[in-house]
Amino acid sequence: MGSEYAILMMERFYEELHNVGDPYEALAITANRIGSALMASGMTVVFGFAALIASPFNIIGNFGLVTVLSVIFALITTFIVFVVLMIRMEIQREVIENAKQELKKAMALINNHSRRRVNGN
Repeated sequence: MGSEYAILMMERFYEELHNVGDPYEALAITANRIGSALMASGMTVVFGFAALIASPFNIIGNFGLVTVLSVIFALITTFIVFVVLMIRMEIQREVIENAKQELKKAMALINNHSRRRVNGN
């Protein structure tokens, strides 16, 4: 329970990243557009399952408590940990892409230099 919050956040983040190009701006837009909806959805689930805690049957009360705690943890993870991971992964992806481009340029220079030496130029 709660994994859909992270999936929705990630999907919207990459959609906004495609539109604006900057990961920080994409994150701000994502948080503004769906942050409150995700929080409202999560809190609805929390309050719904919190009603089970008052059950006279221990197993149902314990199930309600565990579910409430897991959804709260999922919300915290989505809005704090997962956001940091998405930004970090996107920055790392940019670094790797830039390194690939630089490597292609270097290989082209080496290749051109090798051809000149073979041709005697």
